[in-house]
Amino acid sequence: MSTPSSRASIVLPEFVAHFSHRSSDRVPRLIGENWEDLLPHQMRNCVPKRQHEFIIGRYCAYRAVLQIQPDFDWRTPISRGPTGAPVWPVGIIGSITHTDGYVAAAAARRGCLDAIGIDSERILSAKVAREVSSLVVSESELDRIASKTELDRIKALTLCFSAKESLFKCLHPLIDQYFDYLDAEVVSVQVEARRFGIRLERPLSNDLPSGMILFGRFACNDGFVHTGLTFRRQA
Repeated sequence: MSTPSSRASIVLPEFVAHFSHRSSDRVPRLIGENWEDLLPHQMRNCVPKRQHEFIIGRYCAYRAVLQIQPDFDWRTPISRGPTGAPVWPVGIIGSITHTDGYVAAAAARRGCLDAIGIDSERILSAKVAREVSSLVVSESELDRIASKTELDRIKALTLCFSAKESLFKCLHPLIDQYFDYLDAEVVSVQVEARRFGIRLERPLSNDLPSGMILFGRFACNDGFVHTGLTFRRQA
């Protein structure tokens, strides 16, 4: 099932276009029989599941772009950059997420924003939570978020994980350098307002100094945590 009113819409400003798709075995009709043409060369030998996820992600991206640019030709490639991130058409910025059967994309005109990041995660299992916790958050960070929000620790960890994924997707295209989960800390979560604050723990650029706090939105639905974050440079 596809919808322009995706879970991502809850975590983004109203002027950001968005589209989601519940992944299935069927390739959406927009792509038709030529869906293989959308696969970059380096993915032609990937397993079918990975290829399918890529195609559905691009499908959602095309549908999001069409909302702000109705004459956009879907055959125009949204290619894959050296790091695997999507390369958007001129004048467009965006973000794609896919996890466990849920795929979404967001897009906006460059100039309205400088960057967008969205992420969706199935709430972590207890086993995965134990394995990744120390890689994603500090113990004090997780304790604080869990205690202040009354979220259970696994849901709090999933929220922090997704928020940091959204942060990376948002900022990485601007700075073109890798940064780690522990290079940012979730410092506030407002459950009723569905907002979070995330602080940079080291400088990433002149526009992104250490100590800077960026704010995003989140939603918890149907066993998933969805987060979104936008950034615009100060004039």
